Amino acid sequence: MSNPDTPDPLDELLQGLPRVQASDGFTGRVLAGLAGRPRRATRPGAVGWAVAAALVLVALLVGRLQVEQQHAAGERATRAAELRSEHESLQQDLARLRSLAEEERPVMYLGGTDQIDLVLDLTSAERPVRLAAETRSQ
Repeated sequence: MSNPDTPDPLDELLQGLPRVQASDGFTGRVLAGLAGRPRRATRPGAVGWAVAAALVLVALLVGRLQVEQQHAAGERATRAAELRSEHESLQQDLARLRSLAEEERPVMYLGGTDQIDLVLDLTSAERPVRLAAETRSQ
């Protein structure tokens, strides 16, 4: 950058050169020479490389997404199988508990506290135990 206070020596030298005029037909000869030249094959520029890189990136992202979806589907299938197995186990436990509840038990729960539960074993009773309401009606 030139400073107006200190002139650039190159500018001074260029201004000292004699002015030369272009010959007649100079422009026409240059343009004709350019028109006759074979054009160079265009190489991909920065835009071409950017588009190629973007396409590669999109392909990688799509591939990654498909792999993740397949992995997630496998995990869901495994979890569903585990839940089915647990459901069957719980169904068997429930059926076992229901059959136990239907069996007659010769005991009667009388109550209790935090430290003790009172249970009456009816198998040792000599005669059937009747409720007070049943004995009044007879």
